[in-house]
Amino acid sequence: MSDPVTDGRDALNHWLGYPWYDAKTDGVRRVEVSEPWGHNAPIGSLLQWTAWFVIALLLAGAVYLLVRAFSRRERGGAKESGEATAGADRVESLPLGIDDWPRNLLAEAQRCRERGDFGRAIVFLFGHQLLQLDKHGRIRLARGKTNRQYLREIGPWPALRGLVEQTTLIFEDVFFGHHTIERPAFEACWLRLEEFDTLVSSE
Repeated sequence: MSDPVTDGRDALNHWLGYPWYDAKTDGVRRVEVSEPWGHNAPIGSLLQWTAWFVIALLLAGAVYLLVRAFSRRERGGAKESGEATAGADRVESLPLGIDDWPRNLLAEAQRCRERGDFGRAIVFLFGHQLLQLDKHGRIRLARGKTNRQYLREIGPWPALRGLVEQTTLIFEDVFFGHHTIERPAFEACWLRLEEFDTLVSSE
């Protein structure tokens, strides 16, 4: 009758190549097992480099957007500064003889209108119209030019010329003739503001 222990040892002798069998002690020995993903190390490394590459791209994109936004802000500031200087130059070219100009001529005209000071209101309204005409290239504001010269410059646009001439005549009566202007005369010009804006900005 065979011995079970002997038979088991003989069977294991066929498995001497297995790392978990210790022939010296006729027992099981500890086997160091590598991480399951160890065989995929090249893939893991590739994924890691890809992740770093994506992060670098995102950082570069963020830096680009920040630089672009800053550059736009700088250009916008320079443009506003240039426009403010140009606007100041144009205001000084207005034939109105006013030293302390308000920042918004139309708003000042509205305030004078609400106070019933139609003489000053027509002055600021006329100044507003001249600035808009210059802004849209209908006239070229310059010191020494007369109102008649400005009216001749907008001659190619008859409807616009007629509207501006209406304001010009009332302005000259007040500014040069020292006449008093009544509400109806001023309102006749004021109520055509929307029409003026349309005509001055149309092609």
